[in-house]
Amino acid sequence: MRPLKFVWFSVAVCGIFGSALAFWVQGYAQRELPLSRMAVILIMEPVFGVIFSMAILGGGSWERAAGPDALSS
Repeated sequence: MRPLKFVWFSVAVCGIFGSALAFWVQGYAQRELPLSRMAVILIMEPVFGVIFSMAILGGGSWERAAGPDALSS
């Protein structure tokens, strides 16, 4: 296999198995947890996304990310 094909194959395998594992864990948690707790977890998903993206990517301040003009910039 050429190196470029190997890279794309590796990305595809990791993406497919990573997504499958994430969906399986979410489905299992939805079956096992009470509805109210699961609703809170799912509704907080955008907040978790902002927090983790700021932590991993070193984003700016929280006010800039969640302020009133956050969508206009």
